[in-house]
Amino acid sequence: MKSSPKVVKSTKQSEAAELQQERPSFWERFAFLSLSFEAKAEITEATLEDIKGDGLYWIQLFISSLIASFGLLQNSVAVIIGAMLIAPLLQPIKGIAFGITTGQNSFLWKSSLILIASIIISIGSAFVFALLIPLRIETAEIIARTSPNLLDLFIAIASAIIAVLAIYYKKLSETTAGVAMAAALLPTLCVVGIELSLNNFSAAWGSLFLFLTNLFAILAVGVLVFLMYGFSPHHEDTQSRTTSSVFILLTLLVLISIPLFSSLTRIADRIELETAAQNIVQSSLTNTIPSAKLEQLSLENFDEESASFFSIIKIPEDTDFFLETRNQLREQLGTALNREVTLEIEIIPVASIVSIQEQAASQLPSKDQQIFNILKDFFDQPDLKSAIIDVEVVESASMEAMEQTESESTDEPTEIDSNQNWTVKTIFTVPSGETFDNTSQEQLEAEVQNLFPNDTFTFLWVPLSQTITGKNQPTETENDRHLKGITVLWESFFNRTLPAEASVEDLSITWAMKAASERSSSEFSSADIEQYIVSFDVFVPQEEARIIEAIRERARLFARITFEQPVAISIRGFAFSKQEVLTNPN
Repeated sequence: MKSSPKVVKSTKQSEAAELQQERPSFWERFAFLSLSFEAKAEITEATLEDIKGDGLYWIQLFISSLIASFGLLQNSVAVIIGAMLIAPLLQPIKGIAFGITTGQNSFLWKSSLILIASIIISIGSAFVFALLIPLRIETAEIIARTSPNLLDLFIAIASAIIAVLAIYYKKLSETTAGVAMAAALLPTLCVVGIELSLNNFSAAWGSLFLFLTNLFAILAVGVLVFLMYGFSPHHEDTQSRTTSSVFILLTLLVLISIPLFSSLTRIADRIELETAAQNIVQSSLTNTIPSAKLEQLSLENFDEESASFFSIIKIPEDTDFFLETRNQLREQLGTALNREVTLEIEIIPVASIVSIQEQAASQLPSKDQQIFNILKDFFDQPDLKSAIIDVEVVESASMEAMEQTESESTDEPTEIDSNQNWTVKTIFTVPSGETFDNTSQEQLEAEVQNLFPNDTFTFLWVPLSQTITGKNQPTETENDRHLKGITVLWESFFNRTLPAEASVEDLSITWAMKAASERSSSEFSSADIEQYIVSFDVFVPQEEARIIEAIRERARLFARITFEQPVAISIRGFAFSKQEVLTNPN
């Protein structure tokens, strides 16, 4: 007996239906974090509760918008974070993502209406508040939300992942997730309202674009996480709606990413140009005006061919900033950046705040200079035949080191500290057959000690005998005697400065006198000398050739200290081989 064809057909349809139920749909394959039926029912109920839009929701939204506006206008990050803690914007966004995932129009449209109303209230409350208060400025927190870039998209995606995962995983703080979401949404909407109140429509659009960027990223992540939880459309028509919605979201994200990437590239170019310009300007100021400080340098505008900079430079109030310096900076920037550069500079004069005592102390000469002045005033007495050659003030412990490095010198003054033990070494000339009496020495020592009562001084008096013969002979003129005295001073300097095997030859000392109309008398007087001219050749062993330059510096320092008139010095240095001298004595 054959079976009925209708019964066979019915059996095949039943088997096909069962097979279709066992095989998961395309969207169900994303359920990596599949939840139990009870857990999904709990999430569905909580999402439905969030999109009721009751009075508490609107009060929270309004208050959080006002607080965010306060924080933005005051440039206070702490106040902005406080607004994020109560911002409820995540609720309708979760409802939209849930509606897209499950294909339920009731969730989608009700959540969308609540979100649209929330956007209008947030922007409107910020707009009205910004109009009512007299503080109408763009703070750093406001400006930061008017130029979105690709990094903002990544931040929104990361925040959305945490926020949606926190719906079920209670180990994640839902409050923290809400703050992360509010950071991407509420402040940007408030910035739109504030910028509209200031008639900055381009900045308002930039902030609105940032909000839309964050919104689409959060929705896309929300749909993906709901799918991972195991939510999916179960009917053919709802699957079609979910597919269309997801495709639209992904398309919007791709389209938004294009200008965001361009903005990020422009930010990178701006940072590179600003960094290069700051290095160039700071380096140039260090060379031209060492006391100047680059306080700020910002790139106002730029393209491939030009760049406009604004800078703030602080300089001491007694220092001039020349127009040529600004032009030089602009030319250096243009050459280095390969652009036509416009440079605006704001100069801020800076005055140092010091006490009267500090100012008086800074104007005093150094300790070694004060001691030198005391000794020089004494030796410059008209009736005193001795002459001072050099004065050195060093710590007593380093006296031996000073003797070893006596031939090395620099033009920088020695820095002397107080309340220590010092040795004062005075080198001076004494006419042949005469002595420098102890009474004068004791008088000078007491004067120095009284000037610095907190210090202890040891005095070394080094007399050099003047071997000027016949200085009182009537045939010898004042000109001759002055030349011999100067020669003795230089020879004493050579004896103290040159190494044992070095020598000086062809010492020449001349001077230029003032014009006859400017002289004090017709007879010779050292006070009428306008400039000394000193020249000599110095010979040192080849292995010590490096000290020739040190001898030159030491000679210039000696001339500056010893002579009241300017001194022009010409020194030729020669290095000889000791082996060659020994083998060729002639």
